[in-house]
Amino acid sequence: PKTKTAAPENDSSLERIFIKVNGKLVKVILDDILYAEALGDYLKIVTAAETYTTLATLKSMEDILVAPNFFRVQRSFIVKLTSIKSVSGNVIELNNGKSITIALNKKEELFNLLRI
Repeated sequence: PKTKTAAPENDSSLERIFIKVNGKLVKVILDDILYAEALGDYLKIVTAAETYTTLATLKSMEDILVAPNFFRVQRSFIVKLTSIKSVSGNVIELNNGKSITIALNKKEELFNLLRI
């Protein structure tokens, strides 16, 4: 059976998700998420306070972490736009110091979203 990462509600502005971490469901506030990173069959969700690893795909999170707040900058990363501190060439630096390379085919769309 496939693990369900989130339980979408009828409310289109989903504000939180529950992810399975070490056998228990943990609530994660979407606004707290800095970025999500694909790690094979697992997904690393990073907030300012915690890092969670859950059995899920980045594709499954892409339906939840959507614009205008989030953007998939490359194959392995979805970032929260407000957590971007700087952009240098093809690399973004997040508020927590993490650097992520932007895929060339995503750069123009990212810059439009950031109004650069």
